[in-house]
Formats: sequence, C-alpha cells, structure tokens
Amino acid sequence: MKRILTILALVVLVVGGLTVPAFSADTGVVTVTAEVAQVSVTVNPNSVNYGLVPLNTTGLKPVGNPAINVLNTGNCFVDMFIRGDDTTNWALNPSPDTDKYVHYFGYPFFAPIYTPLTKSDQDLGPFSSYSPFSGELFTLQMDTPTTSNFLGTQSTTVTVMVTYEAEGIRGILEADGPYTEGVDTTLTVMANVTNQNGVPVLGLPLVNFSFVVFSGTFPNLTFVPGLTASWVENGGGIYTGSITNISSLPVGPYFVSISVNDGPHHTSPGDTFDITGP
Repeated sequence: MKRILTILALVVLVVGGLTVPAFSADTGVVTVTAEVAQVSVTVNPNSVNYGLVPLNTTGLKPVGNPAINVLNTGNCFVDMFIRGDDTTNWALNPSPDTDKYVHYFGYPFFAPIYTPLTKSDQDLGPFSSYSPFSGELFTLQMDTPTTSNFLGTQSTTVTVMVTYEAEGIRGILEADGPYTEGVDTTLTVMANVTNQNGVPVLGLPLVNFSFVVFSGTFPNLTFVPGLTASWVENGGGIYTGSITNISSLPVGPYFVSISVNDGPHHTSPGDTFDITGP
C-alpha cells in the first residue's frame, strides 16, 4: 500500500512539473488605483451684521456674536487660512485711524484673545491639518475708524481658504446607547484614532481630548452645558470617554462630537445617540 501511494505522489509531481510552463505568462500586470483629492470647505453662518456702529469705538461684535463654523467638506486633510479685506470706503489697518478700521478673529471657547486680520493669508486655528468633516470655530470683532469722510453702509468680506495636506489623523466615534432617562448617568463613547496610513495612533495625552454634546438632530442642534468627561486609553488606538451626568437629560435624539489632536493634526468625529423613557 505504501508503494502505491508513493507512485501516485510521484505521478502528481511529474504532471505538475510538466504543466507549469504551459500556463506561465510572458507579462505581469499590477493593478493601480488612485483617488482624486477633493478640497472643499463651508462656513456657517456665511454672513454677519454689526448693525449701527459708532465711530472711534473698539471691541465691537456682530449682532448675536455668532461663532462661525468652518468645516472641511472634502475627502482629504487640509490646512485652514483666513484673510480680511477693506470695506466699501474703509481701509483694513492694524490700528484705527481716519477711514481705517481693524477687523479681528478669535476663538469662542478660549480666552478672548483676538488677532487683527490682514489681506494676506493667516493660519486659522493651531493645527497644521484637519481631517474630513472636522473644522474650526471663530468669532469676529471690529474697531471702527477714529473719524470718517463717508456715511452709509460699509460692507466687506472675510475669506477662509483650505489647502491640501498629506498627513493627519482620522477618528471614528461610537456612542453607546440607547440610554434611559433618569436612570443612566454616563454617556460612553469610544474613539478609534489612526493616522493617514490607517496605523493606530498610540499614547495620545488625554488632555488632547475634548467633547461637546447637542440635543436635537442636524442642523437643529442645541448645545448641552454642564457635562464633564474623563478619558482612558485602551490600546490599539482606541480611547474611551465617560461623559457625565446625563441622567437629567430628557427623552430625545442627541449628537456627541469629540475633538482630538496629536499636536499638529486634528480630527473631530461624532455620533448620534438616543435617550428613551424608562
């Protein structure tokens, strides 16, 4: 029996050896794919109004002092820039003077430090890249001319521009749930953070994580104040946040977004969750 098995094995080997040249190819083909980087941005709101403004006045804010949301709506990492311009009759200037005004941009969630706009591109935000569907918030402020030779409405523009960046981080956020009104106290979110090559980003300082929770559904979202969060690293680029105390939140749909950075790069993934009745 052993001899028969051996002969059969030899036959198979010989036949295999004879058939390889018959099926060999004289060319090799490599399939190559590429995706075009789409660079795009939106701003919301896209207009603001200062209303009636007195001359020789500093620190004026638009009506309602809206935070302007700049969102990377492309499919690639981008850097963000901002620039100002003259009004109809006033020149943009580092300090107010006759028919010269100052326009500033600042950040609503930090100390009220405003930077004068120029007609050249300036960095918007502290990061060198923003992932798709992440962005930056800014507010505006104005110093009016000391005197003016012109009456009537003055109009100007503030331009935000984005440029392609090769490197960055991406995040996927998963919010647990649904949660029970008056019973559950902690909203648990899990963030999966990777770099531009899909490699997990390890060892991020936990102070580099922040969050916001909104009630409602997009675009009708209302900020939920008073919540706090703690973060832990689970390994493999996975980070878990525990957001408390949600026990007083009413039944309804909610949205949670986190802000994560590794120093130069930023991402802000989000996810929806529901609070249901007991």
